[in-house]
Amino acid sequence: MFNINRTPEIKEAREKYDRACQHHKEMAGLHRTGAVSSEDLKEAIDEMRLAENELDAVKRA
Repeated sequence: MFNINRTPEIKEAREKYDRACQHHKEMAGLHRTGAVSSEDLKEAIDEMRLAENELDAVKRA
């Protein structure tokens, strides 16, 4: 069940995930134009996945 005492941690993790998603979106657009490398895009994807995993972990705690 949802633990109200975890709300600040969930909020922080959600904000981190949202920022990672936005960064990925920006990097994908830049990659399409050739402004960033595939490696840079992969790093943005990895950061987004990590943030998503952290959010899931906080929700389960």
